Amino acid sequence: MTNSETGQRALISPEAEYKALRDELIQAKGYVFERPIVIAALAVASTKFLEKPVLFVIPSLVAMVFLFNLWFSVNRLRSATRIVAYIQCVLEEKVVTWQGWETSLRHYRQ
Repeated sequence: MTNSETGQRALISPEAEYKALRDELIQAKGYVFERPIVIAALAVASTKFLEKPVLFVIPSLVAMVFLFNLWFSVNRLRSATRIVAYIQCVLEEKVVTWQGWETSLRHYRQ
């Protein structure tokens, strides 16, 4: 993050960075788990409100939307794994005295 007036980098405390990354993980989980439910609900609702001649298009549209959602979810999960790795390797081991579930799970597996 740079300050446009001075051209210097703004310092972010490790605690603020930790909180921001944890919030981003929570938001990513919401996208991954809630979006398919919304898509399915809209598909079911569309069968109720659309006319019969248009209904044959719904399965293919829903399949395309689910495929896009799968691609989007894979990207979100890859991003989340990078965030978790950064939290484990940089923030939790060196800065934060409390260790979250990510680091605890890694230590348990070892």
